[in-house]
Amino acid sequence: MVHAQALAILQERPGRLVPVRKYYANNPADFITDWANTFNPLNPGQGLATTLPFVLFERQREWIDYVLRKWHERERGLTEKSREVGMSWLAIGFSSTMCLFHREFVVGFGSYKKEYVDEAGDPKSLFWKARFFIEHLPAEFRGSWEKSRHAPQFRIFFPDTGSVIFGDVGDELGRGGRSAMFFVDEEWDEIGEKVA
Repeated sequence: MVHAQALAILQERPGRLVPVRKYYANNPADFITDWANTFNPLNPGQGLATTLPFVLFERQREWIDYVLRKWHERERGLTEKSREVGMSWLAIGFSSTMCLFHREFVVGFGSYKKEYVDEAGDPKSLFWKARFFIEHLPAEFRGSWEKSRHAPQFRIFFPDTGSVIFGDVGDELGRGGRSAMFFVDEEWDEIGEKVA
């Protein structure tokens, strides 16, 4: 109900969107919790909805602060995680939020397998998650973004900010161009053993 009321206020007074967008540009964790949704394909078996509010827990907020700090300090970072903690969704939500509210922000995602980065119609792929994340935001925050026009394979364009999320696959991840951030989903060494 609070979100519906807040959205109604923004729709009635569009001028208020400017300071709100400025706030979210510096507080991506608040934007995700306030407006975003996530998807859990396991829920129907338990009688639950698949689309759920993306309410961050404390460790997820701490991770966003960590990534923001690394970005500002221009340093590399490493995240060790266990499965089913929502790290892929978190990285995608964070990156999409930064692209929505920052001009010409470029984020890369890479993995050793193409299907983990972008496989049409596959919810396990990172770019499926990104399209879902953006598509389920209120129009006031999506702006002129349209899935059919701005989300081809391995690319997501943000026409209102000139920002982009791109995908990369193989053993030379992130070396082909420059970006504000580059996330490596899983990394393998030269003899084929998983290192991250």
